[in-house]
Amino acid sequence: YKEDAKMLFIDSTGSVDAHELVVTLVVVATCAGALPMGITIAGSKSEETYTQAFDLLKMLTEEIDPTTSMQPNIGMTDHDESIRNSLKSVWPNITLFLCLFHILQAVWRHLMLSASGVAKDDRQAVFRAFRTCVYANKSDLNSSKDALFSLGSLSEQCREYFNGL
Repeated sequence: YKEDAKMLFIDSTGSVDAHELVVTLVVVATCAGALPMGITIAGSKSEETYTQAFDLLKMLTEEIDPTTSMQPNIGMTDHDESIRNSLKSVWPNITLFLCLFHILQAVWRHLMLSASGVAKDDRQAVFRAFRTCVYANKSDLNSSKDALFSLGSLSEQCREYFNGL
């Protein structure tokens, strides 16, 4: 672990059964590809539950070989604050990044809500403009953002949402 796997990828899926259990997958990046390090099944998405799970995973890797215990320096997650806070609690020096897939998924879900104020026929155009911003290189970012915010179909609610990202 120590030489290769310094990056964790964490994702949870909730309410997968009648008991609303939460399945969390922890994967590390290695020179051989992604390697699953842990899967938890819990009854809660609380910060306390995640912290207990990550503490246990850290302890188990230390017991196997203290010289190669899990000490990630990068973590990639969705926007779940419980996961992010617990990762920082267990590994204080970890740098956290948001997963691009989850960012785009969250924006699409927001656009699908009537509360976004974006008309059904305009949602794809707004999403494409946002995606252009996400993928823009540094020199094109301002013009991409200007194009997004100049869309006539962009509601005030959606402008506030994008400004809050």
